[in-house]
Amino acid sequence: MAKRAALRAPQAYRIANGQAGYKKVGLVHIIKWGRKRTEDRSKPGMIKMRRQGNDREREARGQPAVTGRQDASEKRLRVEVATLVALMALFGFLSIQSPEGQQWRARVRHLWQERERARAFQQALTNDPPIGTPLERLGLPSLPFVPSRSLPLLVVVFGGCEGCGAQRLKEWAEVLGGWGTWRKHLRSVLVVQDKEGKVREVVARNGWKVTVIADEDGKIGRTLNAFFTPRAYGFEGGKLVWVQKEAGMGVAKVLESFLGRIKGEGEAKGLLNAWAAEMREKAWGKMAVAQPKRGDQR
Repeated sequence: MAKRAALRAPQAYRIANGQAGYKKVGLVHIIKWGRKRTEDRSKPGMIKMRRQGNDREREARGQPAVTGRQDASEKRLRVEVATLVALMALFGFLSIQSPEGQQWRARVRHLWQERERARAFQQALTNDPPIGTPLERLGLPSLPFVPSRSLPLLVVVFGGCEGCGAQRLKEWAEVLGGWGTWRKHLRSVLVVQDKEGKVREVVARNGWKVTVIADEDGKIGRTLNAFFTPRAYGFEGGKLVWVQKEAGMGVAKVLESFLGRIKGEGEAKGLLNAWAAEMREKAWGKMAVAQPKRGDQR
């Protein structure tokens, strides 16, 4: 090793160690040699070659390769990522505490609640009686509307005679019992989940001409799976043919959907137009009914 190092050293180094046969070299040459050697060692290629050589020597001796610089880079990357995550968490916390953040949280909570309600609603629909189920199998043969099966039957279940559902009950009773169009082409029954005495009193006080029955124990509502009210069910020939699948449907929309199912879309719209003409005639007389016909001819 000493001989190899001596061969690599310049003349001045060899002279200084007492090796004869070489001329004396000045200090300037020694400085230049040292500077050049430093520059060569600082080059990326030389550094990589020297590191690889050291790794091979350590592997030959059975020692793991030194990766201190790589470990330092990985640690620095971990620290930077952790700092970024902490700053983002702090920013999110401060944003949520602001008025805009509170509104955003309320909006997200509302969307989540809507999604849960929709999921529960779809789950409840799976308990509906299957289409084609006879009235007798639904436990409804003793009701007054069962013997007459010549006309389609619409059964609407309500929650009670009082409260927020009272206005809807009144609307349905006046539409189905107060207009000749529906009395002629449709039989309808309103099922009210309330005491029989109270139901009779409400019907007598309002003078409704539609069949209204009381469901005190809620058996009819449970059999039909009326988990929201009002909910309508359509029968034809004594069998279930249509069930309301959406909450909040109005009278006109329910009638259009049910009649479109059993009579077709065209005839259903014709009956709705006849109902509209009957309402116009009652409100403004026969001239108001004839007015649109002349306009259609033009």
